[in-house]
Amino acid sequence: MLGVEHKIIVNRDPGPEYIEKVMGRVGKVIESDTDSDPADPYVLALALQLWRENEKACVVTQDIVDRMPLKISMRSACERLGLPVLNTQEFVAEIRELLVP
Repeated sequence: MLGVEHKIIVNRDPGPEYIEKVMGRVGKVIESDTDSDPADPYVLALALQLWRENEKACVVTQDIVDRMPLKISMRSACERLGLPVLNTQEFVAEIRELLVP
């Protein structure tokens, strides 16, 4: 891989304090009338936790348009939480820069 295989984390759940922080600050990242258990708060909470543990993390999402009053986008949630966020094209470009000498 890219020399980061030792950093790959499998099946890691964020601490409850990070989920609480996400829901307290950007709870509108999920629709209030949804019956499913959306992943967005968990993704944000894990990214927050990784940053607090001095690991660089970036949220990659195509959810960039707020649909108020139903929900805010992942991009807006990341911006409010101070997390780096890229769309898929930006992420691929960043990876390409790392791979091409």
